[in-house]
Amino acid sequence: MKKKIIGLIVLILLCGSIGVGHYFVNYALSPASNSSERNVKTTVHASNSNELIMNKNKEDEMKHP
Repeated sequence: MKKKIIGLIVLILLCGSIGVGHYFVNYALSPASNSSERNVKTTVHASNSNELIMNKNKEDEMKHP
């Protein structure tokens, strides 16, 4: 009898966790409201120090093939 109760509790917890998981996956994949009306910048401006670091990293990568 005790094993049946424990099995039932485990089954309920498993089904609940699967249901919650499906909810969050659907929430993450659903399109946001008014997403077609949003304006997104397509250009990114890096600071001078960032550009120097990127150039140095590219040079280092070219030296070590």
